[in-house]
Amino acid sequence: MGIDEFEPKRLESPPEEIVPERSLDLKFEDAQEVCKRVIDRLPSDISGIGPKAVERYLLRSEFGFDTAELIEAFDITQSTLSKQTNQVHRKVLKYPFLARVIGGIRSDRAGVSPPEQIDRTLWEESLEINSKTVHTIVNYTLGGISSPYSWKVSLRADSETEDQTRHHRSDYLIDAEYGVLLKRSLRGISDDDWGGKQHFQQLRTYLVYPLPHPEIVTTDGSLVESLQYHVSHDIKSTFTKTDWKSIERRIRLAEAGDLINPHFAEQGLSETIHPGIGVHKQIDKYTNETRLQDNLEHLLRHYPLTRVEQIPANTIDLIWNSPITDVEDFVEEMTRTSQVMYEPGHRTLWSLR
Repeated sequence: MGIDEFEPKRLESPPEEIVPERSLDLKFEDAQEVCKRVIDRLPSDISGIGPKAVERYLLRSEFGFDTAELIEAFDITQSTLSKQTNQVHRKVLKYPFLARVIGGIRSDRAGVSPPEQIDRTLWEESLEINSKTVHTIVNYTLGGISSPYSWKVSLRADSETEDQTRHHRSDYLIDAEYGVLLKRSLRGISDDDWGGKQHFQQLRTYLVYPLPHPEIVTTDGSLVESLQYHVSHDIKSTFTKTDWKSIERRIRLAEAGDLINPHFAEQGLSETIHPGIGVHKQIDKYTNETRLQDNLEHLLRHYPLTRVEQIPANTIDLIWNSPITDVEDFVEEMTRTSQVMYEPGHRTLWSLR
């Protein structure tokens, strides 16, 4: 489908029935052929990365073949398979180059190239949901030298009640280099008591999809079709299931000084704070918390299949290009303000931030 045909799908359905899943069945021989192309790109001077071990790691971690199937296919023991895959896994965590090479196979399989070279509004509409009017707009933006994403689709949805306006913000960031779709979401309120000023949650919600993924339905190599379902899901979920009273209570606590600044998140930079990427605009509200948030997103793009705290300190230094004096302090701060979980099989990693 063309990007000009964008329109949210299944808006009449309940949220849990909107996003369809598709089968990711792939013949074993075809997966091996893809693995061979990756192995051919690996440097020969990284010890411990043997072609057999790499192939088995990719078949297990990237293609989702289970342990029993691999043991039978290669006539090896479970202990041997675990030793080989864990060995490669540690190397991938240590060297960002390996993460980039492996990310390339996701891009090839999922077709994540930008569908259009011109920024534009894809869809704008006022919807009736639960007897309330929800004003929505969906924009498409091509990434630039100062953006860590290749392209993104952004959803802005707002609904007015008697004395306040409720806001939903979602960005669907596609990284073509690593074959990852990162969805970040945020909700907020404009209340008459605050003079109509927008206040947002402290915690962003992150969903990370290593591609291809069973919840990312694509046709003709385009992710745009899948995002039509995700936009619908986020609109319906926000304005039918959200506990707005709970959000309002937390915002009021923050406004009273009991929590951290309640509206910094909406003002945070979308670009990764990384001197090698480009020149970044400065804003008054930029804080260390925002810096942590931006760099967390960069880490999630590099390593969508693992917990952030597993990544070695020297690797974090390489990715951030900024000093991390004590990785334990970093992990403690990360676990205090976020939750990162890992689900085996066709993996989804998500982080509350």
